[in-house]
Amino acid sequence: MKRIRAPISYQGGKYSELPKITQYEPDNIGTFVDVFGGAGVVALNYTHRVKHVHYNDLYDPLIQMYTTLQDSEQAEELEKRLRSIQTCPEMHTAICSGDMGTLERLFYISRCTLDHDPHMLGKHTPQFITGTTQHRPILPPTVKLGVYPPIVKDWHISQLDFMDVLQQYKDDADAFLYCDPPYVSKTNKQYTTVFTSAQLKSIYDFMKDDATKCRIMLNVDYTGWTRETFNDLVKCAYTKSYGIKSCKDIYQKYHLIICNY
Repeated sequence: MKRIRAPISYQGGKYSELPKITQYEPDNIGTFVDVFGGAGVVALNYTHRVKHVHYNDLYDPLIQMYTTLQDSEQAEELEKRLRSIQTCPEMHTAICSGDMGTLERLFYISRCTLDHDPHMLGKHTPQFITGTTQHRPILPPTVKLGVYPPIVKDWHISQLDFMDVLQQYKDDADAFLYCDPPYVSKTNKQYTTVFTSAQLKSIYDFMKDDATKCRIMLNVDYTGWTRETFNDLVKCAYTKSYGIKSCKDIYQKYHLIICNY
């Protein structure tokens, strides 16, 4: 089945890594839980394969976006609003500041700026249509928000701390929890906090607990610390290429897939 893209471009998205995730998924999944949901691309691509999907994230605009997309009429109205905005230098500051609306800001920054980082409060650099000085549209013609309500209408959507979500499914042997947390020791403006090695270690301890029945996949960047700490649970290491549009550079990082099954 054709892979589904998220409605927004988002840092850390896993669209290109979906084949690797499904390669190492467990058997017989009843409930799929995206613990650090982000743009929702992993949850979107599991929806047609499982009975229940639980999407969780702490960032208010993402929760608002998917709650809106659960309703066909609201999704249609949102698409009309986004397409009615003429992106131009005069509108750039107003949209980035949130004066035009929360979801307008989320979609605009994720699709029409070079950093694609809606939780960054500083200045955003507009992105132009290739070969022109014309600002990119918030929604390109190929993006139709109407495709999402049939997919996400039955999602359970929550805004909980990751450990609360893990505990919720601890005894559920049919649940598959996918965890793609922020990089360790990197400030995450989305959560206005820092994801620490202690928090990452708490996921490891939860995975190793004999009382944990749910299946957990942890997707993290490869460092000396993560490789050593999770060594007994590592399923694979793989590379991912990143393009830095602002300087036309490409670099690679290694990532780990870690499972308790």
